[in-house]
Amino acid sequence: MITLQTTSKKQFIDMKKIALLLLMVVSGSLMAHPRDYYNPKFDEEEKWQEDFEELPPFPDTNDNSWYEFNLDNDTDSSLWLLLSSVHKAEDDSVRYVLNIRSKNGFDNLSAEGIYCKDKTYKAFAFGDVVNKRWIKSQNTTWNPIGTSMYRQNKIRYALKNVFCNGMFTQDYNELKNRLKNAWE
Repeated sequence: MITLQTTSKKQFIDMKKIALLLLMVVSGSLMAHPRDYYNPKFDEEEKWQEDFEELPPFPDTNDNSWYEFNLDNDTDSSLWLLLSSVHKAEDDSVRYVLNIRSKNGFDNLSAEGIYCKDKTYKAFAFGDVVNKRWIKSQNTTWNPIGTSMYRQNKIRYALKNVFCNGMFTQDYNELKNRLKNAWE
């Protein structure tokens, strides 16, 4: 034999009150105007566009405006920044030429940029040192640099510390000083 449990009239009225209350809460939040949630500052940040910029002239690796810097003793390569290439682009990214010289003396040049606001970097081109020309990068995305807890790329992390902490500078002595302390 099956027994049906009936709800009392009071329980039924209580359930109707709860359902009505939930309906009022949900409909009230749906009626909120979209402008109530609009943040123009967020909208402006979403619209950042990378500006096109010509690649720098192909550098002479023996030029005296290259500056060698060290991050730690963990690498066999030497790191060189072409100080004369460091500049702030129209889109507020910092552009520069980097040379990661292997222990055998082979130069690995790249024309790069760091966008401080997003903590991202991009390699625009790589150097063909035999033919003395730039080869444009096939990767067109800005890549995350990482935080102090997760350093995806130690070189770009150090350069972010040089270019993005405090006031931007193109002064050679100030850049050298910052590079000495970049990894600390």
